[in-house]
Amino acid sequence: MLVNIKFNNLRRNLLLCMVLCALTKTSSATGEKSDNEMVVMDLDPTTRNLNSGDIEKRDKDIVNSFSIKAEEPQEPQQPLFFESQTGNKNAPLILWLNGGPGCSSLTGLFMENGPCRVNPNGDGTVTNDYSWNKNAHMLYLDQPLGTGFSYGNPSGYNSSAIADDAYAFLKMFLENFTQYDNSEVHLFGESYAGHYIPEIGKKIFQENQESNKNNGFKINLKSIGIGNGYIDPLEQVKYFGKMACDSTYPKALSDDKCRLIDEMTSECTEQLAKCQSPELLTNDDYPSCGPEAERLACAIAYYPCNKAIDVYADYRNIHDVRSNCDVPTKLYLHGYKGIEYLNKKDIQDSLGAEISKFEVCNDKIHIKFVLSGDYMRSQSHNLAYLLDNGIKVLNYAGDADWICNWMGIEAVLKKLEWSGRAEYNSAEERKWMSKKIPITEFSNYDSSGMVKSYGGLTYIKIYEAEHMAPYSQPENTLDMVNKWISGIQF
Repeated sequence: MLVNIKFNNLRRNLLLCMVLCALTKTSSATGEKSDNEMVVMDLDPTTRNLNSGDIEKRDKDIVNSFSIKAEEPQEPQQPLFFESQTGNKNAPLILWLNGGPGCSSLTGLFMENGPCRVNPNGDGTVTNDYSWNKNAHMLYLDQPLGTGFSYGNPSGYNSSAIADDAYAFLKMFLENFTQYDNSEVHLFGESYAGHYIPEIGKKIFQENQESNKNNGFKINLKSIGIGNGYIDPLEQVKYFGKMACDSTYPKALSDDKCRLIDEMTSECTEQLAKCQSPELLTNDDYPSCGPEAERLACAIAYYPCNKAIDVYADYRNIHDVRSNCDVPTKLYLHGYKGIEYLNKKDIQDSLGAEISKFEVCNDKIHIKFVLSGDYMRSQSHNLAYLLDNGIKVLNYAGDADWICNWMGIEAVLKKLEWSGRAEYNSAEERKWMSKKIPITEFSNYDSSGMVKSYGGLTYIKIYEAEHMAPYSQPENTLDMVNKWISGIQF
């Protein structure tokens, strides 16, 4: 049963909806739909406290969730929140972001690590037995504004602006729902969230430092986690050709195509070096320098780099080296039934959506991030900053992804300029034993992946997982995140 509870927060002029999802124990393999009866009640928090005890729980698998729409400008909108199934209010809180830029985090919710997935027909949901809210509160946020069901104008089309908006939202959320004050906060995301997450982490840390001066509001940030992240394009694009023709999987392209990709990435890295040159911002000897010159150099670098991607995408799935493209498209979610489900009027009404057409990814937002220069900038310095300030960092990589492949991610981590760099690079790479050891036509594995760790930095390569690792290896990624948020060594 879904119970939608609407109430007015007079102080902040917010409309918040609380949804109680009584998830059945139906296995997703059966394809049976969850009960979707809708009951609406009005509550005023000025006269009544809102908590899960207000409604009789008829099933021990009930999950509390909030759909929140902020009417204040410049604040992220339309997140979804799912309480931990443990019932512990002090459980860790995970903020989840998908990438793009401009792709909805509802993809993560309904396709990867949420409590339910859209069924094969696109007309209902089935229980996800490997939901990340088994032991943690899960908060899914569509950002920037204009992504998914969110609407309005963001602070800007760059990762720094995303961080400002995300911090404002988290502050608003935790100030309004004080029952989660004691929860440790972990920032997780994948793909272009490799740009978002480090910036948000830095923003939270710096705001906390300011709050320490006057004993003000603080977010209890403990770690960040990035899956197949787009972190530093200058390092990562160098491995496009190698991943296509010399990975642990069968060759994805002919040698000629891989040589062509290598030629294109050579031109790409030449432009990227200009984009990421500190002198472009600071050296007065440059004929044109400063923020605008840097922005233009980074925007220009996108196009030769994208040519290399186009060569691969014409033949293969950019998110899975094991797969051909059935249609000439780079959209990994082609045929994803969640699009149909989230465009059903009754579902949109239950979410309080103000937008009638749901799109997984907003191409206009993507282009705006390219033109702002953000797309080709590096976030390595922010990862190093967080590590040196005691924030733990987890990078995990599905080993079948091409676009943000494990080779490039390993290269990025090797070059991180932080205090533990030498020790991390000399650390032993060990077998990662999780819940499941893959058995496939490509290889007979003796472990679930590989793990390397020193200090606050941990890297896990997940066997037989593609770009969306929680989708293809749900059992192992749930085990990974449970151990991570619990502080258990891998």
